[in-house]
Amino acid sequence: MIACTLIPSGGRMRAPSGTVLPLAETQPYRACYLCTHGLTVNDQRYCRCKAAVAPALAAPVHLVRASHGACGPEAHFMAYPGF
Repeated sequence: MIACTLIPSGGRMRAPSGTVLPLAETQPYRACYLCTHGLTVNDQRYCRCKAAVAPALAAPVHLVRASHGACGPEAHFMAYPGF
């Protein structure tokens, strides 16, 4: 198991390789980048899950994954092969 260590001072996260990345450079909504419902257009990630974005065909992941969004912060509709 690879563990990431959160360093409380400085707001930085230590990656498994030992590289220290600022938190702003880490990938938000990582589940959405792994999900089969996801679509990236012009560096913007969209969700195409019918249950989460209906009646639209797609919606930006920051809206779908918001606390008031259909998928929510816990990625309830995440679809991942073998998951």
